[in-house]
Amino acid sequence: MKPDIIPEKTKREAAEWFLELNAEPVTPMLRSQWNAWLDARPENELAWQQLNNFSSRLRQIDPELARQSLNAPTIAGRRYALKSLAVLAMGCGAWQAIHFPYVKYKTSDYHTGLGEIRTIKLDDGTELILNAETAVNVQFNHDRRVQLLSGEILITTAENGSQPWGDFIVETAQGTVRALGTRFMVSSFSPEKSNISVFQGAVELKSRRLLDNALIVNAGEAGHITPLNIRVTGQANEHSIAWHEGMLIAQDEPLAVFLSRLSRYLPGYFHVAESAESVRVSGSFRLDNRQHILQILQTAYALKVTRTRRWWGEESFLFNKQFNT
Repeated sequence: MKPDIIPEKTKREAAEWFLELNAEPVTPMLRSQWNAWLDARPENELAWQQLNNFSSRLRQIDPELARQSLNAPTIAGRRYALKSLAVLAMGCGAWQAIHFPYVKYKTSDYHTGLGEIRTIKLDDGTELILNAETAVNVQFNHDRRVQLLSGEILITTAENGSQPWGDFIVETAQGTVRALGTRFMVSSFSPEKSNISVFQGAVELKSRRLLDNALIVNAGEAGHITPLNIRVTGQANEHSIAWHEGMLIAQDEPLAVFLSRLSRYLPGYFHVAESAESVRVSGSFRLDNRQHILQILQTAYALKVTRTRRWWGEESFLFNKQFNT
């Protein structure tokens, strides 16, 4: 497996273990659990190797600060240590080299975990809803700026009124989205592309490398930003924001794509066997009942779900197509 295709979930797990094993005391049980996690999948070992390489580089830069960063004993101390770690890593270029977003995620102004949906009211009255596994920073200076580090956000901007607020801008790794009095969603799950859907008003898109070019996306339209491209891609789909009401809606969606979306809300690893690769899913699913979703998939699509539970608690689910005999 190439380093650049290690699943984000695996990267976060590796970082969690890294912090746990560099905090005292480390019990025999904890070390045994770490060994079991390390042996569970090839990508776990690869992620761990990358983190160790990063740790070695860190100690070469500033051994004392590195030691403090990796051994902070308290929650507050660990948060400070994570920020120190991030600064050092970016300074030496190691952070981008190993593609670990974990520190940025944990030290962001607002972030959500697995299955967590969070609503935030900003100082200007704008409503910001974070989907699961999302991280943002918020800065109000001459403009109102939300930096989407990863994940998905739904925004309903407030009227400026008499307040001296400037433009409302969402910044992603690929470019910027400027609100023009609007309700819209921005998704950024990879370094290559951000997706935008506009439900009210309009937004202006700019690519980070093509700042002289701008594109207006109007209500009812969807678009995307890449480092070298901005364009309208089709119609905005209201079903795509059902997550903020605790629902996941699929419309003729490949099973693997549906399960990938589902994995942001439910614990466990989901795998599709070759026999089920052609299955396409449609329907509305409540996100507060995993067992019910699994039962619907098995019944409606003639699937057999094999559940495996590791002794340390991790579960994986393999979806196979059932054939009548």
